[in-house]
Amino acid sequence: MWMQIWPGWVASPSSPLAHAAAALTMDAIELPALPPDADPALWEFFNHSASVGPLRDQEGRPVGERGFTLPDYLDGVHFELRTCPYAGSRQHHAQLMNVSALKQTADHWADFRAALELLRTRYIEAHPVRDPTRLTTLELWQMCRVMVRLPQYVHRRTVDPVDNGQLSPLVATILKVVLGANVMLEHLVVRSLAGLVPLPEHVTPKFIADYSDEHGLFISIDGVCAGPPTMIDEFLSALVEGSPSLRAAAQRQRLDLQLGESGREVNTFFAYARADGAVKLASNALHARSVASGARLLAQSRQTAGAADGMVRQKLDAFDADLMARAAPYLRSFDQVQIESLAAGLEREAIRLLEDPMPGFTLQPDLRSRTEGKLLAHARTAGLDEGEVTPLVQAFVDHLAGERSALQSIAHALAATSRAAGRPAPTTPVDQSDVEALLGPTVGTLTSELLGVEVRNAATLTTVRSQSGDLIVSL
Repeated sequence: MWMQIWPGWVASPSSPLAHAAAALTMDAIELPALPPDADPALWEFFNHSASVGPLRDQEGRPVGERGFTLPDYLDGVHFELRTCPYAGSRQHHAQLMNVSALKQTADHWADFRAALELLRTRYIEAHPVRDPTRLTTLELWQMCRVMVRLPQYVHRRTVDPVDNGQLSPLVATILKVVLGANVMLEHLVVRSLAGLVPLPEHVTPKFIADYSDEHGLFISIDGVCAGPPTMIDEFLSALVEGSPSLRAAAQRQRLDLQLGESGREVNTFFAYARADGAVKLASNALHARSVASGARLLAQSRQTAGAADGMVRQKLDAFDADLMARAAPYLRSFDQVQIESLAAGLEREAIRLLEDPMPGFTLQPDLRSRTEGKLLAHARTAGLDEGEVTPLVQAFVDHLAGERSALQSIAHALAATSRAAGRPAPTTPVDQSDVEALLGPTVGTLTSELLGVEVRNAATLTTVRSQSGDLIVSL
């Protein structure tokens, strides 16, 4: 049992999604606002990419416990912190465990176990698996991704949304407990997609606990997991294997899941959570692709610049530093091939999460060929050496085409998420400026300067203009 918001590859304080959380304005609570000139679609993009950590439950505890560290959201919350006595990587660690969160979880443990089995059963009914008593690693990960989004769904839905301070402690507990297993599975999947480790077809409760301990996943910047080993084992066994003896369906009416009396809303929640999960995966895939594109563009830019003056060299060096500073920690440790493999794998998983058809991450040949031709013609007019600039143009257009197809998929998943929540779809399409603000780095800016063009890239339109404003290409 992981008793806090854990620092995984999408929850790390240095990750782009963590930065998004700090810039979010949620419906029922006020966080620092986006810049006044922000594109309207950016609010929706941030909203889907942010934590519900600051939300308070009916007992006054923040859903994210100490994992959401803006001081204003911890005012008046009691935290009893102790040194961890449990064996393994967290024993006597300098980071302390949150005993207050553990006590609340223990108070609701019986209801949590029943709710876990109920959601597990309903999820498998809606998304059939090969063996309900032995989920595959990917099946287990997808199910955990859905469960941890319950607080977000009940807070964001249009009909009877749950306000800040009114969240059921049971709903909050589901996030706090299941999130740890989700982070561990995500860590494993990311490393496998990058080609570092083979992905086991199945995982056992012991494998999850041992892997978490080995890779330091019981430890975060805010503390260590407070769950006793027996409680962790009980949870993981129930998650992986199920607990039919609990007869959870018979307890449905008394469980405060805030999903309506009839239980039909559970499937709506599943649709919302899977679509929101697709937004997250597609966003992270685009981030990985952007870093890979940035590395290629940087290499080509250095060659194109040749014996350029010191100012250009300084810009290239600054871009290189920004590329690494804004890359998530897992990307910094991977080489180019591993990052590209990871991006492709995340794209596949994003598409698989949505049940309705979703645009694939295909590079549009028309966009590539026509844009390359127009840019090379512009380069000749500008007096640039076509032989030197051609590899840079090709790498740049590869980036634009990949970014545009990814934006199509993100926009599609955003619309599906909004539909499930009962909200209208975003009216302004997410474009590359929104993505750069959230995911960085601005690979387009670097190449635009060297080629003397200005680019606007969105899901349905790519425009390239000269710096004087003349239209070069519109696709």
